[in-house]
Amino acid sequence: MAYRKNDNGETIVSRSILRKEIEHYFRLADVVEKTRQRLHADEFYHVGIEHFLANPAHELQKLCEFIGLLPNENYIEACTSILYNNPHRSRYKIYWPQDLIERVSERIPKYPLLQCYNVD
Repeated sequence: MAYRKNDNGETIVSRSILRKEIEHYFRLADVVEKTRQRLHADEFYHVGIEHFLANPAHELQKLCEFIGLLPNENYIEACTSILYNNPHRSRYKIYWPQDLIERVSERIPKYPLLQCYNVD
């Protein structure tokens, strides 16, 4: 599939592909939300990527403890050594039509785990 760049260097992706990706993303968000609602609070672990990357060793330790593992220092070090310091913001590399931005913005509030995100 061929893409082209606009004058800002953003990749131009067809609207139909973006719409399909939006729908796919929110179908996944629905599954996560339904799962979260069915589980007791101590059965579901959530950490946002920004929070995780801000202190990956600590967050990985907490995650391992949550699932009943006691990882050693080498494991934590090996895992955290391959992480990026910041999340990739690939959405900024793609041109987004305003109506699709609004479509995403309207849907985010329906998902508690997405409340910390916006499309700005």
